[in-house]
Amino acid sequence: MSAYESDLSAVQDDLPDNILSVEGSGQRMEVTLLEPMETFEIILSDGYQTSYPAGELTALINGNYVVLQPGLVRNTVEQLRDKVNELGYTGPDYDDNDEEMDSNLDSSSDALAGGPSMDMCDFPAHSQFLADLQAFKDMYGNDAVTTQEIKMIDTVVCTLNLDYSFLSNAVCNAWGLAPKKEKKPLKIKVTFSRTGYTDAQKYQVECYQDGATWCGVAGQLQRVLKDFFATVWKEKKALDEIFAQERLSPDMMTLMELGFPEAKARQALDICGSAEHAATYLFEGQIPPGSSPKASKSQDDTEDEITARKQRIPPRRRGLLVQIMEYAQHRIPTFSEFCVICDKHHVFASHALLKSSVCSREMCAFAFQQLGVGSDAAEDIATDVHVADLLVSIAKAAANSNRWKIIFNPYPTLFDPADATQKILHPSKKDIDKVRRIINSIPSTKVISQGRMKDTIQVGGEHSYSLLQWIMNSNTSHLIRLSQDERVSSMSTPHQFLMVSASPAKQAQFDALKKKHKSIFAFHGSALENWHSILRNGLYNASGTEHQVNGAAYGSGIYLSPSASVSYGYSQLQVDGNDANKGYKESESQDFMGGNLSCVAVCEVIDVQLKRHGDIWVQPVTDHVVTRFFFVFDSKHRPDKYLNTETDSRFKEELTRALEYSERG
Repeated sequence: MSAYESDLSAVQDDLPDNILSVEGSGQRMEVTLLEPMETFEIILSDGYQTSYPAGELTALINGNYVVLQPGLVRNTVEQLRDKVNELGYTGPDYDDNDEEMDSNLDSSSDALAGGPSMDMCDFPAHSQFLADLQAFKDMYGNDAVTTQEIKMIDTVVCTLNLDYSFLSNAVCNAWGLAPKKEKKPLKIKVTFSRTGYTDAQKYQVECYQDGATWCGVAGQLQRVLKDFFATVWKEKKALDEIFAQERLSPDMMTLMELGFPEAKARQALDICGSAEHAATYLFEGQIPPGSSPKASKSQDDTEDEITARKQRIPPRRRGLLVQIMEYAQHRIPTFSEFCVICDKHHVFASHALLKSSVCSREMCAFAFQQLGVGSDAAEDIATDVHVADLLVSIAKAAANSNRWKIIFNPYPTLFDPADATQKILHPSKKDIDKVRRIINSIPSTKVISQGRMKDTIQVGGEHSYSLLQWIMNSNTSHLIRLSQDERVSSMSTPHQFLMVSASPAKQAQFDALKKKHKSIFAFHGSALENWHSILRNGLYNASGTEHQVNGAAYGSGIYLSPSASVSYGYSQLQVDGNDANKGYKESESQDFMGGNLSCVAVCEVIDVQLKRHGDIWVQPVTDHVVTRFFFVFDSKHRPDKYLNTETDSRFKEELTRALEYSERG
């Protein structure tokens, strides 16, 4: 246990005056005060835990960010409490429509002061809360929820356990979730008034996973659910009138009459689109041909309509707690299509990438860089220095290319850490010379990994750490380096990665198509500099756009090939057939990449609408292609140009075996 974790535990066991609770998760602390009864967030800088107790601390009080002095956990918590008192903050203001609530609060205060009213602890819990709690247990089971009542202050803490078994282990890895085999739920902790369940204006929500120091999806879910509560209560009116049960659809009634629980019936309908296909899916476990997932994009849908559907708040069919869980289950599979800060739809969302990222809006970029929202670049490098090495090499190639205006996309937004009002880099005023100076000053990851990350990088050049952080966190694909015994031996390089880029929603659609039609492996080659954009914007149909490089002689679509030698040509990889595999040993441990890098991907392709022209294949439908592997060659390792995904059975077996690694718990 680290010094920070030890001190946090000590404070939780011996809380300071006027502190109800202190929780720590990842790069934040949540401190709940008794007076005012509210939870405040403290954002921890990158270095706070690693250099504890040094490092910057920022508190969010009444919508404003307040800088706290570095210190031990107890000092930090007490400092927040004193800041709240110093600012004179007594809780959120109520408008004229809240007079009745204010009078109720006054009555409660009289009771606590020993007046003639009934003691607060004698008030029964709100009947609607008790009904909602039972409805939640009926739908998800008794183990899916825990409650803690604090009668003295009229508070209930309700923790919902979200089972994310619908995600693959590769997605769990990319999103910072524990492997599914550990059966650790994602927790949604909601705090509200025990007696004023339907009219309280101060719902608090926290999302986390036990034992996780960083969990990106939990942070994003927490921000989304805070917006959810703001939407539900934006008119500040009593909720009793909208808590009425809504009628279930005929399709839902049909499935439930067959004996399926409502949660499973609704999930099947979302996947299959109709009661007939959903019933087949529930009975047989396979998505039947002709299914039409409700989340799929119609050609007639506008971008606003797609966004509205993916952010849709489900009806309150079984009470508020069930609605919260349904909304979380509905949103999570498409999280990567929305900005982690403002929850706005990304302009490239149609490509359905895997890892969540921040949009280019200035306030979001500022929060991402200055307030530590998102994972730390140093942590990412420590986790896998080889991935960092690759991403930096690709970004340097793109920035130094003559085609940088097209391929260095997205362009970074960086603020000066010493002066947040000053923009160092911004897409509205692109300065490639400044980018090149900063990016070329970043030391090699081999050097970085041998010292203190931030200090070592910053010595390399001003703003180099900020740019490195952007390079790491703007990558929306997930690369997992294959160990020696998991590599594809036919590919004569130790630099082999699983490349997972499809969001859970896109992967589910791909899997459904794969069951209906067969899939095949194919190569996709492109120059090193192009991968900066591909890793962030996805592999998509660039025909007829400025991103098209090699023409479209065989029509519009994603160009692929079963032949490695064809794709190596597109990768600008020089291959000498006489020297292929020469000097490479399977036992060799190559820690860092050499120079003269070239890359090629192996994709899985749905074999429908695929146009074959000899060794040139064209898939016009972007969603019919998902990346599976990424192979990198350097000056020391050369490929075998004779590999073929159609004719080489050993190669196909190796790919299939290596692919199974992504689903290991």
